[in-house]
Amino acid sequence: MWLKAVPGGRPIPVLASTVRPGDTFFNEGRHTTHFSDCRHKEEFDLNQRPEAEAVAEAEDHHVDLGGEG
Repeated sequence: MWLKAVPGGRPIPVLASTVRPGDTFFNEGRHTTHFSDCRHKEEFDLNQRPEAEAVAEAEDHHVDLGGEG
């Protein structure tokens, strides 16, 4: 089951058992995300994708080429 995060936002997969008829938007206090107990959640974690790791590594190796310091 999917609910919207915010109006116009990306859908969030949630456990159907936490959704009531008429629910449209994700409510953290009422709904439980699918990824809360998914055994494959690391595959879908945006912070764990290689692109995120590459950006973090590039930021760690920042070199100031034009300023003082």
